[in-house]
Amino acid sequence: MLMCDCLGCFPSGRKCNSLVLGRYCPEEEGLCEHQVVEFEVWKAIEGYEDYYEVSNFGRARSLTREIQTIEGVCRIVDGQVLKLHNNRKNLQVCLNFESKQSFFQIARLVWRAFINEDVPQHIHHKDEDFRNNAPINLTGDIT
Repeated sequence: MLMCDCLGCFPSGRKCNSLVLGRYCPEEEGLCEHQVVEFEVWKAIEGYEDYYEVSNFGRARSLTREIQTIEGVCRIVDGQVLKLHNNRKNLQVCLNFESKQSFFQIARLVWRAFINEDVPQHIHHKDEDFRNNAPINLTGDIT
């Protein structure tokens, strides 16, 4: 995520610390002139279309859905942003489907959803920060 670090957001000259997630700078005029606005876009995860989505910020979320409990009772499960697991080399997310847990690398999910090419065997981060899984930061091995 980007931070607005311009000094012109406030008349006092103090920095604006608002996250750039498509939000406006606190100044009443709107966006500061140095701020880059990036909106979070969510796309369905292939194979889990009705259950999970991945964003261009490298986050994953579950969707609100109706489930049937073991007792046969139907209930609504609210969607939420999922916790990412750090395995020292990349970030992973656990997706549950039909009583089966599967772990996926966030970089691979972002590649599939936003780059629309075959997923390479190795995905590298241009800035070498494995936590930055924005599509623009991902590059694959050229074979």
